[in-house]
Amino acid sequence: MNRLTSLVEDQTLRDDQGNQLAVRFEYNAPDRMRYHIANGPTAIQIGTDDYQLGPDGKWIQNRRALAVQWPDFHYARVGGGARIETEAMEQVPHTQVVAFEYGGFDFRVWIDTTTYRITRLTMDGPNHHMVTVYSAFDSAPAGTRSSSGRKPFSRFSGRKQDFPPANIVEMW
Repeated sequence: MNRLTSLVEDQTLRDDQGNQLAVRFEYNAPDRMRYHIANGPTAIQIGTDDYQLGPDGKWIQNRRALAVQWPDFHYARVGGGARIETEAMEQVPHTQVVAFEYGGFDFRVWIDTTTYRITRLTMDGPNHHMVTVYSAFDSAPAGTRSSSGRKPFSRFSGRKQDFPPANIVEMW
C-alpha cells in the first residue's frame, strides 16, 4: 500500500445516535489530497498549502503546520493483539481479515489475497463507527503524475498576484 501513487477512499462515520458523515478522499502521491464532505465543504491539500472552497465558490488558501504525506499505511506499527478473523473472510471471497486494537478502538482490515491491498477498513469504539472502502488504486488520470509517479506539479511562486492559482483544480 505504501507504494501506491493514487487512491480513492470513501469513508462513512456514524455515531451511536445514527448521525452520519460521508467523506470522499482522493490521494495522489507524494503530497496531494482532495476531500469532499457530502453536503459540505471541499478542500485540496498540496504539501503545506491547504485550499478550501468557500461558499462563494472562491478558493481560500491556508497553511498547514505539517505537509500532507501520502501514502502512509503503518498499521503494523500501532496495532496490538492482531488476529485473523475467518468468519469475516467467508463473507468476501479472496479476502483475509485482520483485526487489531489501537487507542481503545477495534479495527478490522480487509486485505485482497491476490493484490495484498487493503480494500476495506472498519474502526469501532464508543460513539464512533467508521467504514472505509478503498478503490481506484493507481488510477489517477494521465497528467496528474510525472513519469516517475512523484511530485507532478511545479509550485507557483506564492506571490500575492499568484494567488489563488487559476489552475488549483488542475494542480491537484
